[in-house]
Amino acid sequence: MSKAGLALQQKIRNTQVLELVLQGKSFREIADEMGITRQRAYDIYKIGLEATKVPDHTLQEWRQVVSSRLDYWLTKLAILIDAGDYRAIMAAVRIEERRAKMLGIDKPLKIDVTHHIPALDPEEAGKRQRARLAGAGFVRLVTQPPLLEAPADYEVVEDGAQ
Repeated sequence: MSKAGLALQQKIRNTQVLELVLQGKSFREIADEMGITRQRAYDIYKIGLEATKVPDHTLQEWRQVVSSRLDYWLTKLAILIDAGDYRAIMAAVRIEERRAKMLGIDKPLKIDVTHHIPALDPEEAGKRQRARLAGAGFVRLVTQPPLLEAPADYEVVEDGAQ
């Protein structure tokens, strides 16, 4: 075969590898389908990208490729997962964590909390707090220290004397 024929055949093979990668196939699957080694499939993929001057995958295309690979791995683990294999289950969990991270599902939620707390007189707040605690079965709070001496306007009465 002529050099031009070999070059054309090589470009076709490179294009096929690129298309299979975009379809989400693993390099092992591509290798089996094309009758080459997995490493050769990867090398052709890299050469194909450079030779056809195809820029890196767009983010959306790459997400599709990765998502397809994750789906493929999950299907391979399904039998082991159904059998209760702990390692397979943990691998599936990691696959789903990867998918969630890739798709941005695990981004923190933004919660706008705006709550107006009306100004409350400290004395009124104390009354409300005492009422809540009393209603919940707590002993009445002592808000003042106990008196050590009777106030001047009180009469002190001894036990039994009146």
